[in-house]
Amino acid sequence: MVDSMFSARPSLLNRFLALPPAWLLLISFAIILLPATLILMTPLASVTGLNWYDALFTACSALTVTGLAVVDTGTHFTPLGHGMLIVLMQRGGRGQMALTVLLLYIFGQRIGLRQQVLVREELNQM
Repeated sequence: MVDSMFSARPSLLNRFLALPPAWLLLISFAIILLPATLILMTPLASVTGLNWYDALFTACSALTVTGLAVVDTGTHFTPLGHGMLIVLMQRGGRGQMALTVLLLYIFGQRIGLRQQVLVREELNQM
């Protein structure tokens, strides 16, 4: 009887994968940006500290590979902060959207034509 109660409930992964693709992209960005923002705010990652919106802007800029910064990156961040920014840039350079859609494909989710075109554009395969 206990097994039948839990088997009727969809798993967290199935509920997550049932979300629309736009929500999955937004959530995947948030999953990366929020911890990165918190790390950049710590005294271990920056010399004088950052407020939350400057840290969020810097993390988002690194992830999207725009190269914008509100502080001098070379002098303001410690080696830990530099490492976090490098990881974000590498992740962004590989294409956050392409990786999210690839994960959807691996988990057997249907990928529409619009998402396929976005991935091709992201990977420069047009």
